Amino acid sequence: MLTNLKIKRDIKMKKLFIVFITVLITALSVSAKDNGELDLRNVLMKRVDDSNVFQVIVKFTNPHHHKILINIPEYKSTGDEGEFDNLMEQAYNIEKNIYEDAAYNLIEKLENNLGAKIRHLRTMSLGNDLIEITTTKSVNDFMKEFKALQEVKKAQVNEAFNVKKSETTSVVSANWSGTFFNDPWYNSQSYFGSFDENKANSNFELFKQNIENKLGRKVRIAIIDSGSSNHEDLPVDGGYSFVSFVPNLQGEPVTVDRVADHTDGNIDPDTGEFKMMEHGTAVASVIGAYTDNGLGMTGALNSDDISLIFAKVCHYKGCGQNDIYDGIVWAAGGEVAGIPNIDQKVDIINVSLGGGNSAGCSEFYQEVIDFAVEQGIVVVVAAGNERMEAENISPANCKNTITVGSVAPHTEDKSDFSNYGSAVDITAAGTGIVVAVPNEDPTQLSSEYKATNGTSFATPLVASIAAGLKMKYPELTPLQIERILEANSYDILLNKKGLPSDCKILGCGKGTVDALASLMAIDNLFRVNASQVAHVYENNTDTRYLEEMDKLIPVCNLYQAEFGSIGTQIVGIEYNIYSYKGEGEITASNATFIKTVDDPIYVVNSADRIAYQACQNGSCGNVIEMTKETAYKPQYCRI
Repeated sequence: MLTNLKIKRDIKMKKLFIVFITVLITALSVSAKDNGELDLRNVLMKRVDDSNVFQVIVKFTNPHHHKILINIPEYKSTGDEGEFDNLMEQAYNIEKNIYEDAAYNLIEKLENNLGAKIRHLRTMSLGNDLIEITTTKSVNDFMKEFKALQEVKKAQVNEAFNVKKSETTSVVSANWSGTFFNDPWYNSQSYFGSFDENKANSNFELFKQNIENKLGRKVRIAIIDSGSSNHEDLPVDGGYSFVSFVPNLQGEPVTVDRVADHTDGNIDPDTGEFKMMEHGTAVASVIGAYTDNGLGMTGALNSDDISLIFAKVCHYKGCGQNDIYDGIVWAAGGEVAGIPNIDQKVDIINVSLGGGNSAGCSEFYQEVIDFAVEQGIVVVVAAGNERMEAENISPANCKNTITVGSVAPHTEDKSDFSNYGSAVDITAAGTGIVVAVPNEDPTQLSSEYKATNGTSFATPLVASIAAGLKMKYPELTPLQIERILEANSYDILLNKKGLPSDCKILGCGKGTVDALASLMAIDNLFRVNASQVAHVYENNTDTRYLEEMDKLIPVCNLYQAEFGSIGTQIVGIEYNIYSYKGEGEITASNATFIKTVDDPIYVVNSADRIAYQACQNGSCGNVIEMTKETAYKPQYCRI
């Protein structure tokens, strides 16, 4: 807040109220209305002198408006006494006053246009600002008017996701008898087993044994969550608290300083007692718990290879969106006002939280995710636990993320709580996951563990595989890593009872990810026989359209083929595409060569058998047939 602005406006300080959405961390229950308006049914509104008070995140059209609202500190002397230092201080203060006057004029203009009181609360990352609104209008009416102003490029109400601690559940180990590592809970971590043993397993035991770190340093993983704790089985390599408020019993946020303390929990402003959160600790332990130390659980990665960086964005009652956005940007190496820059940007960001938004990913959420991906960082997010379309959940519905659903070992199918649908990219085990638990007293070392459920805990498993790929192949891009994970995931068509699975009916993305196959995908380029063929027009029911298209190209012979072990373009790797009319084995010598491509997704126009051959730096493997028999043709082609 600007000092001169406060003096000139003589704004009376009232207790701040923030809009709370009743949603869980990764289990989220509020969605936006289809017409784009906020759904206020679960928003805890408070009236102050017949007015609504709430926070708004805004990006102004003119970047200069963001600049003038930055809180400018008082002049610090150079240490040299004399006329020069006095002149420097006078020049500094003149510029400071110019900025503060300009900020006052901007706020006054906005207030006059909107008939509301506006107070600048915080300078955010990426040129955004957090402001407080006091208005007699409804939130929806105000936001419509505010967004229509030419000074406003985009804006959203600042929501806060309510936090629910992970529940303790029984361990569902699905006939796992792992003994390779000596950690006591290891035989309860069934996802270390293979997919052949159980369709919820991801082969982490062999994955851990085959990791090669070629980065020349530790891989850096950011946990955007509730912080870390003092635990016997958990490495911690630093972080920062981005929590800017903690609500009291009346729902009024009490402002707190953003500090280097990233302890998993906060002080209750009403009682002064410490309230543990535990979610961030649990998520981090899935990734990096110490291995083979005879204590607790086994992390998916080797602790010697990783640095866990904590961006604490959640307090024990909720997670402010403004804090989440700033935490992600900071982890990606961006500047956040008032926070020291991170020493080195991270390689992987894990976001095991979210909120309902059927209107789609917010512009601000997409902006911070895009910023991270542009820095070469893989962003892995949870699909959510509401038994609904993940398309209704953010950041699960944001682009450039790897969205993770959950599968259960006892059913070998989608976990009953897991969200599903087109927004889900892949799945991993999320039922009966062993996690570390903090001590209620943050100063004491914890030795507690439990089993719990949630896509929150499937997500760090996928983040671990992404980190393994980044260590082995530092040059891989976020998109390439995602495609490799998808190419090495297995559809669950039938559940444990032999019935059509919920994954098949509702959608679990590409299926359960195989950690080992993903890590070895490039090494196994010539040995993997994997392909999926679909008819280009399999869902097209427009017979007239297909008839017209058939005059230009034989539509009934058009197939889209996905093939190979890596699912993405990588320099030095190509594929030869063939067709073959005869019977028996297809070889390069008896088949008809069609084309050489560098992308393992290709549309083939052929009524004959088709095949591919993977080549790397001039050396080629065997020719592998791609089966078309299971491809579903449109009705037009079946007449």
